[in-house]
Amino acid sequence: MPPAKALANKLKSEPEAPPPDTGDESPSMIQRLLTNLFGDDVLSTAPVRWFLSKPAERRQLAVVLLGACVMFLPMLGAVGLWDPWESQFAEVGRQMMVRNDWVHPWWEKAPFYSKPPLTMWLTNIGLWLSGAGATVPNQEMGPWADWGARLPIALLAVVAIGFLYLAASRLFGRRVGLIAALACATMPLYDILARQAITDTPFVCLLTIGMCCFLLAEFDETIANRDPWLFGFYGCVGAASLAKEIPFSFGIPGGVVLLYLLVTGDWQLLKRVRLFWGALFCLLIAVPWVFVMSFTTLVEEEGETFVHRYWLHDNFSRLLTGVHTTSPGATFVYYIEQLGYSMHPWAALVPGALGVSLGFDPDKREDRAKIFVALWALLPFLVISVAATKFEHYGFPCLPPLAILIAFYVERLWKDGLRPHTLSLLFGAGLFAMISQSLWLKPKLITELFTYNPDRPYPNDLIASPWPIIDAFVAVGAVTALIGVIRGKSRAMMAGLITLGLGFFLYVRIHLGPNGWSPVVLTRWAPKDVMGGIFLLFGVLAAAAAIGASREWFLAAVAGCGIAFGGYLSWVHWEDLAPHWHDRDILRTYFEQRKPGEPLGAYLMNWKGETYYGKNVERQLQDPKKLNEFLAEPGGPNNRHWIITDTRYWKGFMQMMQQEGHKVEIRDDSSVKFYLATVD
Repeated sequence: MPPAKALANKLKSEPEAPPPDTGDESPSMIQRLLTNLFGDDVLSTAPVRWFLSKPAERRQLAVVLLGACVMFLPMLGAVGLWDPWESQFAEVGRQMMVRNDWVHPWWEKAPFYSKPPLTMWLTNIGLWLSGAGATVPNQEMGPWADWGARLPIALLAVVAIGFLYLAASRLFGRRVGLIAALACATMPLYDILARQAITDTPFVCLLTIGMCCFLLAEFDETIANRDPWLFGFYGCVGAASLAKEIPFSFGIPGGVVLLYLLVTGDWQLLKRVRLFWGALFCLLIAVPWVFVMSFTTLVEEEGETFVHRYWLHDNFSRLLTGVHTTSPGATFVYYIEQLGYSMHPWAALVPGALGVSLGFDPDKREDRAKIFVALWALLPFLVISVAATKFEHYGFPCLPPLAILIAFYVERLWKDGLRPHTLSLLFGAGLFAMISQSLWLKPKLITELFTYNPDRPYPNDLIASPWPIIDAFVAVGAVTALIGVIRGKSRAMMAGLITLGLGFFLYVRIHLGPNGWSPVVLTRWAPKDVMGGIFLLFGVLAAAAAIGASREWFLAAVAGCGIAFGGYLSWVHWEDLAPHWHDRDILRTYFEQRKPGEPLGAYLMNWKGETYYGKNVERQLQDPKKLNEFLAEPGGPNNRHWIITDTRYWKGFMQMMQQEGHKVEIRDDSSVKFYLATVD
């Protein structure tokens, strides 16, 4: 046999060396799953072939954006706007449309200077697209109003996740990008605030997009023209100042860059970043609205001018003396605790992430980018820790950079295996157990992350609806089984039937009762039971995988816990809780049952939703005298008046009505916070 042919046969007979583990070009988990279920020829079908023909970065970016949409968009308008923040900002925006003035924010009967207008502009775009009749007076909001108010902000949150993937994947590898996007998108605080029309979400999303643009412009060597990314950074900083005040939107990115210069000594960066033209572009976006408003002479309802409110009260007073804080005197430990709840279960990986982030070589571009990300996470934490005003959600800006640091650690686990990181994993396991126990004992901790008053009553008899999860099992199982039958693939058919069976088991639990076998619908789970079940299931899987040193199953357990917990909060718990944090349904009862000429009064109320959903027609009755004056006015043909009030004041209200000889009838008590009643 010729030597060349013998050598060729020898090479064919020897096993091929595995390709380098880059996470980029090897067959993906989805490709392997598709071939195992549907056969090798599934990859040759036209849709799959078209998708696989695209560059890996585009494919993964599409999956990231689709996943973020699945996490944030379903049931976006199924619940009313949470008071007081969502409903107040939406009403300020609605008044802009009513008054045909998109420059001067307005609340009830006075200007509104508390926040810049970007959030209101975004909600107005959505309200207009929804066709909800937001400007039609004396009429209930259309059914798509809440969906419209939240949609632009939720889409901005999706875009921010896409940029997070793009920056992390180009600078540190695609696996890091995918994990960072997954971690951030499934963190409880990001999950919920992505669904809320409040000023923090556009601010943090624009800040995230801007910082990712800066990372790409400065550290991605494959970019030929850096100017679009740099001006994207400056533009996002300017736009962020229209969501939060200029000191916050300029201070965080500017402070991070300054700290980076001090740490690395790379002062030549100031020449590379188009500082003059970029700053000018940023100011052209940020300054015009502030400049126009600074000449406004009207005072708001609290008697403050725009200049005093914008520059002093909402910036320096908030930082130095405290403004409406719910946690006075809290130390920096407070935000360590809140970030633990905000990031669970990914918070368990933060100790390891901090460990792998400590060592760096300033001469390496990748390490300098890592320094920048670490400072991006650190500076907001320092600011909120020393600020006098403390709200639970103020750690929100730290989440995207922490997600990248966590992805560094996961990448290190993937490359090194679990054994070399035993100590950090044990520390993380203890942290996971402590946070899980706290959330199981007090599920209200999640609600407190994104509500104004942590003392508001939590519905202790709340039942967790399993229907979204069951529907997902049934839909996936049915589609998979159908494809398996059509294509004659037994594995796909079996997997689909098993998934369907699991969905059926969840739908009807069979047990042996006094009359034999009978179905019991799973509607008795409390939220703590669902949360505890998720933590226990995936915690045991992660522990078993760590003991067996299986990096694949360990990371699958961590990711599965994040997806399950984030999905439950987004698709189920948020909807179950919402009726007790908004008065949309109660105001719907008013519009459905009222007679012509019957007025609505809000007694000792200042939760904003009664103004938004009542379209600013309710009378604010802040003392008994105003209440009696309101009841003395004509109330339609039957002289009937409608009252909405806080349940805390119901007993005193009833005593007053009995003394005055009024007849009171409760019309809606579906909320643990509000009552709606008629007074004759």
